[in-house]
Amino acid sequence: MKKLEDTIYTAIELSNNVANNLTFPQSIPNSPNPLLLSKWYAKEIEYCTAEIDKIEQSCGLNCSCSKGCSSCCRMLIGVTPVEALAFTNTLSNMEKTLLDRIKSTVAEQCIMLTNYGFPNNPLTVLNYLNQEKEMQKKYFDLHLECPFLSFNKECLIYSVRPIPCWTYRYYGNKKDCDMSTFPKDNILYSEFEKREIERLDIAKPRKNTTLQILQFALKSLLC
Repeated sequence: MKKLEDTIYTAIELSNNVANNLTFPQSIPNSPNPLLLSKWYAKEIEYCTAEIDKIEQSCGLNCSCSKGCSSCCRMLIGVTPVEALAFTNTLSNMEKTLLDRIKSTVAEQCIMLTNYGFPNNPLTVLNYLNQEKEMQKKYFDLHLECPFLSFNKECLIYSVRPIPCWTYRYYGNKKDCDMSTFPKDNILYSEFEKREIERLDIAKPRKNTTLQILQFALKSLLC
């Protein structure tokens, strides 16, 4: 019987090839407004996640993630300025009480993150990745839930969730998710992440791609 780790390795190899040869069904819009960008990005996610589903099926992988499980919603998430812009439309359509709760959570978490030395400024992708491993461990130990996580443990912006949220999947025992930042038997479909960041940058041209911690990016949008 093939070991899970071997199957995961096969899936990673296949996903890299698939991601690099994707023919996206929709063209990249030219500097869209937040509403158009949001709709376009939602379709991008649908297409890419469907391709990841096919990879899992072809390799015989069964994702352990399910609606309502939220351990990975305690991970640090870096977003590009264009991603943040993509979910502003969802925020603008939320009920005031819900939006106020998100604002309050963001404000509280930003203070905590600042006190713990997390960078609140946008970083180049390279600088962000160089610090990510250390930041992820420190962040996980703070037990902070994502500001977009509802009382029912569901994502409030699921259709336009940040790229790391839909490119990460786990295939092991769910209980292990509570014990570690990145438990064994997971895949971060990084080539899909790379392709989508490139497409977002074309949709809303930027001189340099930067990443910012989600809460700090949200604070700039909501204040």
